[in-house]
Amino acid sequence: MPRERTPGSTTFTPGLAAAATARRGALLRTLALGVSLLLGATAASAQTYNWLQSRWKPDRYLNIEHRGLQAGRIEPGWHSAMWVIEPVAGERGFVRIRNRWKPEQYLHIENGDVQSGPIKSGWHSAMWTIEPVGGERGLHRIRNRWEADHYLHIENGEPEVGPIKSGWHSAMWVIRTAD
Repeated sequence: MPRERTPGSTTFTPGLAAAATARRGALLRTLALGVSLLLGATAASAQTYNWLQSRWKPDRYLNIEHRGLQAGRIEPGWHSAMWVIEPVAGERGFVRIRNRWKPEQYLHIENGDVQSGPIKSGWHSAMWTIEPVGGERGLHRIRNRWEADHYLHIENGEPEVGPIKSGWHSAMWVIRTAD
């Protein structure tokens, strides 16, 4: 095979250049895989678990310990009362709320009432916005995307969703990092 010269370089051999490019590509793919595994492990270990505590009744926390979704007293170590607030990829400002104890369960209103259960990735009924309550430090309202006027509240004792009045403490939540 004839050798060619390229401007500003040493002797060029096409077969050797192709082999070097292949090795460089394999090395870059291996390096990228290692970085993604490292970042994935870091993200998994950095997951934050939260308690969703009612402002209105501070002894009530959202949990799934005994039956479905409920608001009640909890024990400090209950994973059933810990929630991961996950940003929805490609959906700016929206989150999903996933249970720590049963990670396949998310808060949603697909069937009308708020419940915890498996979801499909595109369900707007399982997407929420966490909105700070104006003038109330550390308090939030949790609004559904699918039914935009529906907020999570416990006005009648148990978790439900629906339109609220602005002053309802039953629709205000303290989101605290679980110990």
